[in-house]
Amino acid sequence: MSCISRVDYEQAMKMVDGKEIPDPEQRTIDTLRDKKNYLIIINTLFRKAAQRAEVHPVYLDEISGKMAVRIEALNSVSQVPAMRREMIRRYCMLVRSNSTKGYSPAVQKVMNYIFVNLENDLSLQRIAAEFSMNKSYLSTLFKKEMGMTLTEYVNQTRIKRAIYLLNTEDMPIQEIAQWCGIPNLSYFTRIFKKEKNMTPSQYREMITKKTE
Repeated sequence: MSCISRVDYEQAMKMVDGKEIPDPEQRTIDTLRDKKNYLIIINTLFRKAAQRAEVHPVYLDEISGKMAVRIEALNSVSQVPAMRREMIRRYCMLVRSNSTKGYSPAVQKVMNYIFVNLENDLSLQRIAAEFSMNKSYLSTLFKKEMGMTLTEYVNQTRIKRAIYLLNTEDMPIQEIAQWCGIPNLSYFTRIFKKEKNMTPSQYREMITKKTE
């Protein structure tokens, strides 16, 4: 849980692969059901770890719900280790992309608003009006704490969201672009490449190879 909260994916995987976390004693006759129950408990604990990192509840509900569905869909005990690794990876990705820990309450509110409204108008004027804040004050405060302008942060957050979806969903890239508030695929590809030095398609191909 600590590793997930601070996004230490490699250490978390070492703990699991190195058997530092022993498998629990079997409590039911049905071995697969027993393993599923164990994964359900892990899912709850990983959600709490992400919550410690101050990830918005919307994302916590989304990922924990999807993990619960995938756990129930398992049909073999041999699938359990891979599922556990996948859960660690996805929760680490979630914290890396969506944690608001360490910022002032005002900036946290703006960050959370951006997180759940990526598909909408996120101009400085619109966000300032949403929170009844002076545009200049919001711009200055945000840049002071974040080290970038609000517009730069919105674009960066949209790309982070795209990276998260590319890692966790099989949806078409055009659909991912729309979910991130950039319906123009050409523009989406351009700013994604600026951020990651590769196109969304190249990134998806890269992560696919890593998980094979």
